[in-house]
Amino acid sequence: MTWPRPKHVRTRLTLWYVFVLSALLIVCIAGTSFILVWQMHEQLKRHIVQDLETVEGLLYFSGDGQLPTVRFFIETTASAIGRSVVLHFPEKE
Repeated sequence: MTWPRPKHVRTRLTLWYVFVLSALLIVCIAGTSFILVWQMHEQLKRHIVQDLETVEGLLYFSGDGQLPTVRFFIETTASAIGRSVVLHFPEKE
């Protein structure tokens, strides 16, 4: 299949510029998306390590050398400042 070739130089240049600018826009969007995903992944890894260190610091061994069963929930908010770790220790009967 052959594309109809525009007769006017203005039309050809316009189509050429549209093609080049759209290609540049696609490259910029792809690059920006890649950088953002990479940064978010690195930030998530840092937060996981921080949360693990926080939980490790809150765990303790009981008198008989057993580690009590712990359920914990990591609550996150929109800002990184509001992150907190909540530990729930089951009540002993």
